[in-house]
Amino acid sequence: MRLRVRRQAGGDHYKELVGSYRRVAGELDMREVEDCMALYSRADSLFDMMQREVL
Repeated sequence: MRLRVRRQAGGDHYKELVGSYRRVAGELDMREVEDCMALYSRADSLFDMMQREVL
């Protein structure tokens, strides 16, 4: 997931990115998302951020 873009991108771009994820949130396979996030060292914080801002 590209949620860390928040710090690197402007506010408008970040809002557009989060909005895109919100539009497809119902179609996401959460098990697959969790498996992918588990590959990152900060998986817990990534998943928390996704839940707060996308779901």
